[in-house]
Amino acid sequence: MQLADGSLVPIDNQCRELLLQRLQEMSGKGLRCLGFSYKDELGEFSDYYADNHPAHKKLLDPTHYSSIESDLVFVGIVGLRVSLCHTLSYGPINESIIILLSCNLLRTSI
Repeated sequence: MQLADGSLVPIDNQCRELLLQRLQEMSGKGLRCLGFSYKDELGEFSDYYADNHPAHKKLLDPTHYSSIESDLVFVGIVGLRVSLCHTLSYGPINESIIILLSCNLLRTSI
């Protein structure tokens, strides 16, 4: 896990329980929760550029997911408030746009 000062510490059981407790609190308040992490050592994906990259085949094969998504550095969780009417009236693709709008990350006019 990466701390605010940039240092890395392992997630022990006490920390894991606290994170899960906070996640439950946030989701219990109706927030859509997203966790963020990154990977320092990308291996053969370090120069990944498009679906014609040699390693792209691994992204299409679920048996490789656990190795690709291992050794991640946890950064944090964010809770997003999405109104129910937006969730019901738009499909999953448009829902991401609504999240960006509700967080003021996307402007509707230029």
